[in-house]
Amino acid sequence: MVRDPATGRVLVLEDEESWLSWVEDRAARSGWRYYHTRRSTGSVAGFPDLCLVRGPRLIFAELKTDHPRSQLSAAQRDWLDDLDVVAGGRRRRKNGYPVPETYVWRPRDRDLITAVLA
Repeated sequence: MVRDPATGRVLVLEDEESWLSWVEDRAARSGWRYYHTRRSTGSVAGFPDLCLVRGPRLIFAELKTDHPRSQLSAAQRDWLDDLDVVAGGRRRRKNGYPVPETYVWRPRDRDLITAVLA
């Protein structure tokens, strides 16, 4: 049993694989193409878990569980920060090209994720 340190509520923890499967399923049902590196051995550390594309939108999402110890690593934070710089704070560039959106998603964010991917 794990309690949320902020609320004291008991958390029902979902394992990483089933959480990833839920997000991939939601993305596929909403018409998104997605990519996830299954084995990170030999890859640069910290790259976001999912890259999603649909129409003019590009999303990079790092998936974390609701476990209190499930935090971003320094390398993950650096990647998301660099992608946010490219996005200019999630605004569109003057030339009209779309910019990447970045998210850190947890199981408790299901309603938000469903809205973002709609």
